[in-house]
Amino acid sequence: MLSHYWKISDKTNLNTNVAYQIGHIANSRIDYQLANNPDPTYYKNLPSYYLNSQTYYQPGTNPDGTPSLDDQGNPVFVNPTAITAQTNFVNDGQINWNKIYYTNAVVNQGGKSAYVVYEDRTDDKLWSANSILSSTLSDNINMNAGISFKKLRSRNYQKLTDLLGGSYFEDIDPFYQGDLTQSDLNNPNRRVVEGDSYGYNYYLNAITFDGFTQFKFTYKKVDFYLGQSFSRSEYQRDGLYRNGIYASNSYGKSKSLVFENFGFKGGLTYKITGRQMLDFNGVYMTKAPNLRNAFSNARINNNVTPDLVSESVVSGDASYIIKAPKFKGRLTGYFSKIQNSTEVSFFYGEGCL
Repeated sequence: MLSHYWKISDKTNLNTNVAYQIGHIANSRIDYQLANNPDPTYYKNLPSYYLNSQTYYQPGTNPDGTPSLDDQGNPVFVNPTAITAQTNFVNDGQINWNKIYYTNAVVNQGGKSAYVVYEDRTDDKLWSANSILSSTLSDNINMNAGISFKKLRSRNYQKLTDLLGGSYFEDIDPFYQGDLTQSDLNNPNRRVVEGDSYGYNYYLNAITFDGFTQFKFTYKKVDFYLGQSFSRSEYQRDGLYRNGIYASNSYGKSKSLVFENFGFKGGLTYKITGRQMLDFNGVYMTKAPNLRNAFSNARINNNVTPDLVSESVVSGDASYIIKAPKFKGRLTGYFSKIQNSTEVSFFYGEGCL
């Protein structure tokens, strides 16, 4: 970050900053293809799965080998598979890494990995600049004004980090058929190794401009301030893969989303005495939606979240303040209302349509 401080006069100062920031966030997960889910809490690994299926029940036997019977002489059925699942979960309850390596290295003979470790990765590059002007206009009036600019380029992708005993992994989704299986139709049936990206790969670009002014007035009985703000945000997705499910709406740049927003705020402090005050503050503003909520499924397509608009915020508070030599207190009531906010969430459902 480079900062410049300029004392224009005894009453006016200008502070300007320019910054460049890079960094990444990586969350590791296990991926698998045409293999059993290794998660010990997966429903097929729990005893309840076998208890709910008649397939796994069989007649019980006594230690001497005779059939187990109830008081009415009927056979007693037991579920040894459920008992085994319960024992495994209680005694261990962890991922069976030996089984994973055995599957990749022995069963698959060190070829295609059935299991791999990958990262959901975000690599960000951010340019930012801002300038803030502070000036005393008179004995009773101070002014603050500022502008800021940000340009973000965020790459989001899956990065393969460990083949777990295999030699390659296929960049496909085996739950589908034909072209729908392809993560990238521009490079079909691609074999990926450690360090490669696969699955999804795209950029999110954002350019944001903000400006504000605030005037503060100070008098004997009353202090108050007024502020205004304006912002302009522009978002765009740039897909690097042509996903097989969204072949015509995943590769390349999406349409640009532009949001122009404004805000007003004000506050007043009334000095009842030197030790008692009433304080009031209020704001109305609009905000652009979060960049990552602007696209409904940015991993695989350019679709924009339906009915996407700017958020609106209305807020206010009022306080009674007392400052005595041996006692200080503050009683505050506030109100806040946020409308048109957007959140994108995901879930996994196993079943058929």
